[in-house]
Amino acid sequence: MQVDAKGETTDLDRAASDRLKALLAAVNSGDAAVMQAFIDANGVSEPVPSGGYSPLPLVGKLLDLHRRSHGLEFVRMAKLEKGKATAVVQFRLTGHKHLLTIQVENAAPYRIANIPPALLVPTKLSLGSEAARFEHIGAYLDTVAEADLFSGVVLIARDGTAVFERAHGFADRERRIPNTIDTPFDIASTTKLFTSIAIGKLVEQGKLSYEDPLARFVPDFPDRQSAERIKIKHLLSHTAGLGNQFGPAYFNSIHELRSPQDVIDLVDREAPKFEPGEKWAYSNVGYLLLGLVIEAASGKTYYDYVRENLFAPAGMTSTSFPHQDQDAVVMAQRYDVKLDGQKLRYVKQEKYAQARGTSDGGSVSSAPDLIKFANALETGQIVKPETVRLHSDPKPELGSPKYGYGVMSIARTGEPLIGHGGNAPGVCTDFGSIPGTPYTVAVLSNSTMTSCIEVTSHILQALAVPKAA
Repeated sequence: MQVDAKGETTDLDRAASDRLKALLAAVNSGDAAVMQAFIDANGVSEPVPSGGYSPLPLVGKLLDLHRRSHGLEFVRMAKLEKGKATAVVQFRLTGHKHLLTIQVENAAPYRIANIPPALLVPTKLSLGSEAARFEHIGAYLDTVAEADLFSGVVLIARDGTAVFERAHGFADRERRIPNTIDTPFDIASTTKLFTSIAIGKLVEQGKLSYEDPLARFVPDFPDRQSAERIKIKHLLSHTAGLGNQFGPAYFNSIHELRSPQDVIDLVDREAPKFEPGEKWAYSNVGYLLLGLVIEAASGKTYYDYVRENLFAPAGMTSTSFPHQDQDAVVMAQRYDVKLDGQKLRYVKQEKYAQARGTSDGGSVSSAPDLIKFANALETGQIVKPETVRLHSDPKPELGSPKYGYGVMSIARTGEPLIGHGGNAPGVCTDFGSIPGTPYTVAVLSNSTMTSCIEVTSHILQALAVPKAA
């Protein structure tokens, strides 16, 4: 807290505190008109949407906070400094504590400059036996599913064998088709695990090296000189300095995109934003290029190579890259909440799905298939154990302290999950292993692009190894 020369709270911080209390009152009203009045009275500006995806307007975000919390209880002010107020609040629905923050402008009338998303506060759980932990997880899932906050599947395996399975909600809301444990879901960027392991397989087959320049396989992207500087290891670790494809050209053509090359053809050929190998910046374009590398090195399409060398050896019968407009694939439809007048409702998100997924994301898989994939990696059925370790280890020498070759440490309330997540409109996936435990977790959801995050956080807090005091 900032104080003036007399030791009193400054006007700036007093304004931030008052605005935060007003925000709580607006959210707890559950009324869009009250929330909009709060926004108007405090001059809250909203960022202009970029690309083709339109996020919720601020009033929709406040309605969604009320939807997810069923109301907020003020616990205490955590920090008040330089016009930034952060309070600990408790969700009435789950009892979970979150950090709610606002930032006000430096001068009167101290309009609100930013309201970031509420962040879950880690909770120490003392649950004893495995049965008690699973009972705790199950009770939480029942609560959020009954409130229509989670539609999807949770599968937890111990030493490769499923020991906890839950399916909630609908694969198709309009037709009232329920999710089952075996329902396939779009898994978005979790697909990058497949692309990464396919590269590892090609290395083992002697068809490429991690040190190879991109130019060996894709000679002119984004230009010849850059393609010589960018190495396969840089693409795998998101350290090539490349960006993403989500601009107007991509969204205007999204229903015509059926291969990595189709997407690359739309990407602006900008030079790397930094010297490859110096720092980390998440890049879908990098993984699209890896799809082209796989095709050039193997002589097969990306889809044929991963099917023959990954999915078939692992016995993954529900995993594929279907043509969304051609193949009759029974799978979970994608939904996200949208503002309809002064209410939120779930809306199907097929307009944000490519005609076919590519090497950066958009494959379809089920929770049992992901566990099969993890088991196949563990037992060396796809690649050697040393390849799995190499890909799993972070690459700080490349400026990537938390991301290896297609494998990341997913941070969820301080507890890591080693694997990969995936988020897109109507898609939320977390998949990986919990360090120091025998557990592998698959959380697949088709209700909003963030709906799996707190579910995964809750699972990790229940199952993670307790830290020493």
